[in-house]
Amino acid sequence: MFNVGGPEVLVILLVALIVLGPHQLPKAARQVGQVMTEIRKVSTGFQRELTSALEADERKAEPPMKPQSPGGPQDVSSPSPSPEADAPTAAPADDAADESA
Repeated sequence: MFNVGGPEVLVILLVALIVLGPHQLPKAARQVGQVMTEIRKVSTGFQRELTSALEADERKAEPPMKPQSPGGPQDVSSPSPSPEADAPTAAPADDAADESA
């Protein structure tokens, strides 16, 4: 989040120890921890609200689904091809011999 490494944390703790003193440092650390916990709770709640609002908007935008037949979806707009339509057609042997001569 803040991209702070180990040496930076040690410097921050040393400055806090010098400024606050050894008696107030634990109390200040506890308060910082409580504030961070509260910030995380608020952030998580905001993310959940935003996600649920976007999902509700997507559900409104989707058209209602048409009921499907028990056999599954079928395309009735185009006729189904017959098995003969897929069979390759053979060229007559007489035509091939006439063209090469």
